[in-house]
Amino acid sequence: MSKLKTIVSNVKKKSKYLYLTAVAAGMAAITNISFVYAADNKYATNASNWAMSGVQSLVTVGAVIIVGKSLISRKFVQMLVSILIAAIVLAIVYNPSLMRGIGEYLTNIVIG
Repeated sequence: MSKLKTIVSNVKKKSKYLYLTAVAAGMAAITNISFVYAADNKYATNASNWAMSGVQSLVTVGAVIIVGKSLISRKFVQMLVSILIAAIVLAIVYNPSLMRGIGEYLTNIVIG
């Protein structure tokens, strides 16, 4: 009787995985509809702009806090290095195409 119970529980576990696989395959099939890719997606653009403005604000505040902390503790070399690093990070955050240009330049150097 205990063998039968273990067999039934194993079948239930396997059927659960089969069910989840079927659901995942169905969801993948639903997302591969061709007209979804051609739709104008303003929601994603708006969400991306909103996220970028939040990241820009956080990076700016973080840079100010780090530089201010260095200035208050009179670590001037650390402050100058922090300003330099913050300037590079802020330039990349406020102008993301700069990162693409750097990547293309490095790709041209490596691949030639």
